[in-house]
This record gives sequence, structure tokens and C-alpha cells, in this order.
Amino acid sequence: MDNFRDKVNNAAKALEVARDGFLEASRDCALSTSSEEGAYAQSFLAMARQVEELRREALKVSTQGPRVVRIRTRFPVRSGEFPRFEIVENALVKTGLSKDGTTYQHAVARDTFEGIIAGLREFAAQSESFETERVVGRMSVPMYQVYIVIGILRKLGMIKLVKRGTFKFSDGFIQESKGIWDQLKNNELE
Repeated sequence: MDNFRDKVNNAAKALEVARDGFLEASRDCALSTSSEEGAYAQSFLAMARQVEELRREALKVSTQGPRVVRIRTRFPVRSGEFPRFEIVENALVKTGLSKDGTTYQHAVARDTFEGIIAGLREFAAQSESFETERVVGRMSVPMYQVYIVIGILRKLGMIKLVKRGTFKFSDGFIQESKGIWDQLKNNELE
């Protein structure tokens, strides 16, 4: 797991060098007496900003988890094929379909997934149903990650929608949810 972080940190250092190069080029062009070079200053400054934004996003993803990725599809997709769930590296990835026909991906790291499942087990021990708002309120994770876990549990029949925002646990939820990550990883559940 740390191997990818090392690679991201190395890439971030390379982006930092690229950013500094664009900033120096922008400064040199801005200080130039040539009107032709002066016109390039703003372009190089904009490139430096874009590279810096990419560098910050890469570092943020490596420390906080994956970001939303929008992918344009070049072929028609059927809404019945979505959402799709898969384990990629050490994350549960949900691929969904946007209203505009593009697909998007959200991911939940394994430790976050396990934490959400543990929280749901606590709710299951106290009640046969739960409200999404209460689950989200008790966990310090982004709301969309809770919804991804709820989505895979619904797909697996471990919870059922009672009404909007309210779900009912299956009778054996506490036991069924133990070891769910390994079962998903080995494609034993879908």
C-alpha cells in the first residue's frame, strides 16, 4: 500500500519541479523587453497553476483516498448495468451512471469500509432498521462512502429499503457481514 504513496510523492516532486519551471519561464517572459515573450507570461503562469492543482490533488488522494473520477463513455450504456461494484487494489469501487450518460467512480478504502460495516453492526445489535442520516452522523467519513457501502449491502440483500433513507437489516446481518471484504474480494458474494 505504501509503495503507491512513494510513487505519488515522487510524481508530486516532479510536478513541483515542473511548476517551478513554468513560474520561472513566466517571470522571465514578464521581465523581457520583447513583446513576443511578454505575451507568453500569462500562459506559463496558467500552466504553473494547473500543475500545482494537479500536484495538490495527487497528494490529497494519496493521504485521504480516491477522488471522484468522471469518465466519458463513447458507447451507449444501459442503466440496468449500473451501479457496479468491484475491489480494486485496497478499495471498493462503485461505478455509476450519471444523468448525462457518463460514468463515474467513487471509492471506499478497505479500512473505511470495515469501519462503516462495524458501525452498521452496532446499529443492527440495537434495532432491526436504521436511518442513513444517523449512520452518517456517527461516522467521520464522507457521506458518499457510507452510501457506497449501503449500495453494495442492498445489492447483496443484506439490507432492504423500507422507505427513502430508512433501511432494514436482514435477519442474519451481524453474522453475514463478518468477513464481507474477503468474500467481495474473492467474488464469493455477487
